[in-house]
Formats: sequence, structure tokens, C-alpha cells
Amino acid sequence: MNIPENLPIDEILTRLNMLKDGGLTNASVLLFSKEPKFIQSEVKCIVLPTTEFVKPYVSYHSYEGNLFDLVDKPLAFVLENIHRPLWLEYGKAAAINPYEIPEDAVRECIVNAVVHRDYESPSKVQIRIFPDRVEIWNPGNLPCQLKIDDLKKPHPSLPKNSLIFRQFYRAGYVEDVGGGTTDIIQLCKDSELAEPKFEEKMGYLIVTIYRSVLTEKHLDDMNISERQKKAINYMKTHGKIKRTECEKLHGLSERSANRELKEMVMKKIVKKTGRGPTTFYVMTGYGEIWRDIDLIKKRKGSR
Repeated sequence: MNIPENLPIDEILTRLNMLKDGGLTNASVLLFSKEPKFIQSEVKCIVLPTTEFVKPYVSYHSYEGNLFDLVDKPLAFVLENIHRPLWLEYGKAAAINPYEIPEDAVRECIVNAVVHRDYESPSKVQIRIFPDRVEIWNPGNLPCQLKIDDLKKPHPSLPKNSLIFRQFYRAGYVEDVGGGTTDIIQLCKDSELAEPKFEEKMGYLIVTIYRSVLTEKHLDDMNISERQKKAINYMKTHGKIKRTECEKLHGLSERSANRELKEMVMKKIVKKTGRGPTTFYVMTGYGEIWRDIDLIKKRKGSR
């Protein structure tokens, strides 16, 4: 829809179906007001210190504003509180600087929560950032035509809040094809992360995106030493580890550090990149490490 910029505001809102009986609809206030006075126009963002939901929080912020603000500001909060390591690959001039979780996947989750939430519920959208995952809690349940498994495959677009959805579509935030959840899954797969989890619980639709396949539980399954866990946590923060950094981290000799890193390569926890003085080690991709975890679980189950 092409709307001339010089039209009066009431005419623009009329063309957008944002007026009813001469007054503003709730959707128009939520979408375009600078300070909507609705308890639903709020998103709570929390950073947790452990993998459990416990206090005190590392960080907490409650964002208010119109619905576009409630996407953009929480997205910025998440990106500020997940890792974005920087390193150079041997033979490549450009630095690699991706977020540990794809930005587009996080954005899609937040947009879905804001656009499709139950606006009759007083509950707030919540974003919980744990050391091993990010959870987006969306008040409301799926439309009755959809089940959780349907989100993992192409499905029809069934917006609950059509006026809100339409404006987000016009603004380029969403597509009207029902492919948002499959995009999230594919983006995580492309980044070698575990498949996101979708679940309905306590009146919320919850999406969980895992920050790394190398969680504490999976490391325990693989019988990882405390020294190797410490090295993995270092790589989660810095993106990579060098032999000299391994020496300082553990107080090891050069020979012992090389042996430690070689063992981690053999276990497919890390892979070696570069050569000579430029050599460093990065965490192995999801596909490789997950196959080994599955094999270990099967061996344990057969005992």
C-alpha cells in the first residue's frame, strides 16, 4: 500500500484500518504511540548467572514503548549479552566476527513473541539469557490448528493479531508465509547449533535457542576433565585458544599444553586451525560433536 507522506494523520490511520468509530484502536496505540499505556507493551529481559532460573540476576531490564521498540531494544539487549568472538582464519584476510547465536534467529523469535502474543493476557514477554541458552517466553498458546511439531515444517501463516501483523509485514519485519520457525531452525543448523526447542508451558509458548552444544551436561556425558572444561569455557568467551593461552590458563609447560590440546582434538572437542605461530584451536561444530555424544549415550545404554 502506497500512502502519500503529506496525508493527514487521521487519513493515514483510516487507510491502515487503525481507526474505529472515529477513535484509535488498541492496535494503533500499541504500534505507533510513543508511550502506550498498556501493561502488555513491555518486554522483560534477564541475564541469569547459572543454567537455573535463580537470583540475583546478572542483569535485568524492562523495556517499554511501541511494538517496534519492543523488538529493536530487546534484540540489542540480547546481542550485548551473548558472545561475539573475533578471530582470523589462516589464509583469509577478513576477520570472522559472528554472534554465537544468529542475529536473524534471535530477531525472528522476538518478532514472533511481540506480534503473536495473547494481548488479552496481562503477562509480559520475557527473554531469559542463560550461560547455555536463550529462552523467549511468549504469553499465549499456538492457534488450535497448529501443534508444536508443525513449527518444524512449512505451515500456514495464522496471525492472532491481524492488524498488528499487517503493519509488521508492511514494515518488513515479517513474511506472510508461515516460515519464521523453520527459518530459525535452519539458521541455527547453519551455525552448527543444536535444534531450537519449542514448547507450550504454563500459558506460554517458549522458544529455546542453545548457545553451544558443549553444555555442562554434554561435557559430563563425554567424560571431560575439569581442565578441558575450563579451556572450553575460555573458548566460549574468546572464540579460540592458543597453546600459550592454554599454558597460562592451566599453569602448564609447553609440552603439557600441547598434549592437552592434542587430546581435545582427538576427542573432537576442538579443531586445529592455522600453522606455526598462528596456530589456534576453536570448538568443534555441532554436527561432529553431537555424533560422538550420541555414540557415548548408546554405549552407556547398552551396558
